[in-house]
Amino acid sequence: MVPGQQFPGQQGQCWPPFSPPPPRKRRALPWVLAGGGVAAVGVVVLLVVLLTGGGAESAAKDYVAMMNTRDYPGLGKATCSEQRENTGNLKRNLEPGSRPRAPESYRDIRAEVRLGEVTEQGADAAVAALSVSYVNVPEQSKTIFRDVDLRMKLVREDGEWRVCELRQGGGQVGTSPGDVGPNSGPN
Repeated sequence: MVPGQQFPGQQGQCWPPFSPPPPRKRRALPWVLAGGGVAAVGVVVLLVVLLTGGGAESAAKDYVAMMNTRDYPGLGKATCSEQRENTGNLKRNLEPGSRPRAPESYRDIRAEVRLGEVTEQGADAAVAALSVSYVNVPEQSKTIFRDVDLRMKLVREDGEWRVCELRQGGGQVGTSPGDVGPNSGPN
């Protein structure tokens, strides 16, 4: 051994002291990809809901709400093109007092509509159950204005759900959404 030379591990050693390796950095790429995937799925779900209008049940709820608020322009837009011109008949059924020759006792009668079960029948058709009850009916007219159950047919038209038929009970009352309710009494 040469004077002044030392073995490794002895005092005055030339090698740097041992230090643990630096902690491994977590890669950001998997997290970025996962976050991007979740965002993409969210966008697809949002687009499906927006482009399909929320489905037949949503369209049926909106239609019933418009019937109860007497939004006749909205009802016209939510009716299929085949029946759109007939939606004016809805007013005479929802508001019997609005009929031209209606007796004065009909002036305050109003229909209240409730939505029941909605059943989709394939991708482009659905049926909804409705209940109609009349309020403010004078005693002498209670046999005319009775509660009635209806079936509402919805179809997908131009990518949106629209009402195309209302039927009373099992039989067809009419092909137009306005042909519902009591048909007896003054028009």
